[in-house]
Amino acid sequence: MHEHDGHRTRLREKLDKGALQDHEYLELLLCTAMPRRNTNDIAHRLLSQFGSVTGVFSADYADLIKVKGVGEGVAGFLVSLGKLVEKYYRRQTAAYRGIFETNRFISYLKENYKDERREVLDVYFLDENKFVFAIKSVTNGGVDRAEFDPMILTQLLVELKPAGLVLVHNHPNGSYLPSAADDETTGKCQILCSYHNVVLCDHLICAKEGVYSYLNDKKLEKISKKYSVQNLIKE
Repeated sequence: MHEHDGHRTRLREKLDKGALQDHEYLELLLCTAMPRRNTNDIAHRLLSQFGSVTGVFSADYADLIKVKGVGEGVAGFLVSLGKLVEKYYRRQTAAYRGIFETNRFISYLKENYKDERREVLDVYFLDENKFVFAIKSVTNGGVDRAEFDPMILTQLLVELKPAGLVLVHNHPNGSYLPSAADDETTGKCQILCSYHNVVLCDHLICAKEGVYSYLNDKKLEKISKKYSVQNLIKE
């Protein structure tokens, strides 16, 4: 057993109870980047230098590396983590809240997805009043291409029990017009929605040139009819 294992085990036990202080959160986090080092003193020095955990995550690489005990790897780790937290927080706080209405929603998408550099496929879940109550990703983790994962959506439909949903996809470097793959994804989504008695309200594609709506282009109606469970059974 490593000499720090006992202390770190106690920290993890406190973490489960939500009883850690700021320096302990930072100390435990630093264990990932420095598994064989005592990170307690470094955590205290970082908090002393930058004032808070937020200050540590917001600090520049050049400033972090000046702190005693923080090498290039740890500085890079903290900067990367800080950027990740910032991006997550920005997406969460920018989340659409309110009744789904196509034109207002499109304005929201133009602002919220304009800086997204990788392809994403998100689902906005609606209650019976068309209020957006949850936003989830339904991709399988691809970086350069958003691959729709029907199993993820199926699980979410069972867990969340929405009345409707809106599919949102982006083309960071392409046209806002739908591709054959986008049509296929819409069809698969419609099959699942039909099976679970959920209304597919729209599929919107965001790009630099604008936002495409399957609903506004009348394409959603054709896909909904073609890929409803009832029609598929008849065939």
